[in-house]
Amino acid sequence: MSACVLVFGDLGHSPRMQNHALSMASCDEVDRVYFVGYQGSDLPLAIQQNDKIEVRYISTSLIDKLKKLPRIFYLVYFLLRIIIQLLQSFWVLFTLPNIRFWIYQNPPCIPGLWCLAVVRLFRRRSRIILDWHNYGYSILRVNGVNRLIVKVAKIYEKLCGRWADYNLCVSNNFKDDLQEDMGIIRPIHVLYDKATPKYGRLDISERHELFTKLWQDDNKFTVESLDGIQEKPQRDLILFSSTSYTPDEDFNLVVQALISLNEKIINEKGEDYDGPGIHLVVTGKGPLKEQFEVEFEECNKNLKHVQIETMWLEIEDYPKLVGSADLGVCLHYSSSGVDLPMKVVDMFSAQLGCLAINYQSISELVKDDENGQIFIDKDQLCEQIYSILNEFKDGKSPTLEKWREDLKNGFCTERWEDHWNRFVYTGIIQQEL
Repeated sequence: MSACVLVFGDLGHSPRMQNHALSMASCDEVDRVYFVGYQGSDLPLAIQQNDKIEVRYISTSLIDKLKKLPRIFYLVYFLLRIIIQLLQSFWVLFTLPNIRFWIYQNPPCIPGLWCLAVVRLFRRRSRIILDWHNYGYSILRVNGVNRLIVKVAKIYEKLCGRWADYNLCVSNNFKDDLQEDMGIIRPIHVLYDKATPKYGRLDISERHELFTKLWQDDNKFTVESLDGIQEKPQRDLILFSSTSYTPDEDFNLVVQALISLNEKIINEKGEDYDGPGIHLVVTGKGPLKEQFEVEFEECNKNLKHVQIETMWLEIEDYPKLVGSADLGVCLHYSSSGVDLPMKVVDMFSAQLGCLAINYQSISELVKDDENGQIFIDKDQLCEQIYSILNEFKDGKSPTLEKWREDLKNGFCTERWEDHWNRFVYTGIIQQEL
């Protein structure tokens, strides 16, 4: 018996689906797991070295060429892309042998959901598990796509989404919305993203090793002396963020908050203040990255107490940096209002408290003043960072330590495997077998 975890996206940038593949492979009843999607970032060694997981890549060469068409031909690009993906979907869905369980990531919903509906007709022993990360139509709406197309996309998503045998989603608000707005009547399980083993808080020697690697001769955070490795006195607070540089994630809000923070430090502590400042490390890539890099450079020239740095990390260094930072910040503003950001899950897995922008479902993950804080605008974000910076000394802050302890004893006590076994293995697979 085989299973397929299908993603019409970069497999290396699909951590939740990677977790599905690994969890499915851990089931004794499953002989083979096909992990299917686009080739991009490197996959974790846990995937590469698992004998039960077979990775199959879907070619993106034709779609990449179509992307070079002028904007005026967007409709042509859109239709051709659907046709190409439709053919690729059928190739995947009808050439893999003995697939009993399909786990499909939505979005993208076009044309994958329709293809799965066809599979549901012709492979009646197969069971389709649809994992809702967001809505495809809401992403189209945020990206400024024609309202008629958005409306049609929503109808399509509603109709095809009902073909799944089981549904997973990432929040309780999402479950309610699937039932009330999308009309899903088949079983829905809320499968929260949980702490994963590759993330954790690094001790000072591990942090020193990472900082020395990343900043080589300019490690401003830790130092090795006769007494061992120590935090540098009055070192800057390491603020960490990961962004996709897209319109639905306005990173300019962070930039403006840090500009205000720099002014506040000067106004309240004086021109001669030489205590801790902010060193913001930003990872990720996306369409607006070059624009923001220009803004970051201007900030670095003009702001005395703020430094902004972009990084593209090796796959094994990303969780290490998350586990070494002092504070996280998340600008994910859900297009639907009901999904939850994976980047905050990464932070919490590493016991890193987070400041997150407010929207409908975020309070299901970020608990105000327990494991982080929620902000609504740049002014509130500025005040939150300043409050923590004001108590930050020699790499420590009472507030950050409290949040870290809460995460250690709360969020990090239930791992993804426990959650998956409860809702997917026991709630779906065992029932079907």
